[in-house]
Amino acid sequence: MLVKECMKCSRPALIHITDVVAKGPPLKVVEVHLCLEHAIEAGLMGAPVLVGKTSTGKPIKQIPMHPELAKLKQLDAAAGVIEDADTAAASVACPTCGTTWAHFQKHGLFGCANDYTLFEKQLTQMIRSMHERHSQHTGKLPPHSNSADTVVRAKRIQLEVQLSAAVQGERYEEAARLRDQLRTLSESSA
Repeated sequence: MLVKECMKCSRPALIHITDVVAKGPPLKVVEVHLCLEHAIEAGLMGAPVLVGKTSTGKPIKQIPMHPELAKLKQLDAAAGVIEDADTAAASVACPTCGTTWAHFQKHGLFGCANDYTLFEKQLTQMIRSMHERHSQHTGKLPPHSNSADTVVRAKRIQLEVQLSAAVQGERYEEAARLRDQLRTLSESSA
């Protein structure tokens, strides 16, 4: 997933506004991406307010949303529009260390072990997107393993997963082809 940058600086944008300006045959859409500082400067967010301190004494700040943005958020919630996980997590700070998802994205470091639980959804989504098409091991095998047997077993598992997905997706021709491949593989390895 691509992280948008602020239009006025190079920091990660926390506010994303898309406005349809003209509804003609060529739709005219204007997008605005701002970091926290520039969103506050533009009047879209209020200045951070101190709401408490962590166990280490680090301040915990909450950022009040502009009333008009809050109304839009309520309308989105009523319409069933779900926020992007990164946008929702950007304003959440760890109660222990104060780390935010935006801070992690910028620096690549968490402040404490609690952050892994707090940002579990975003981390899982990020890792899945990084390994999207690379779900198979293609490196070296342990020296004591029978490489031919391991390859056959891996191929069988791959075919079974594909078969299951084809059946769930009601792609029966593909499922029949995969079933035949599994049968052929089983007969040749036996």
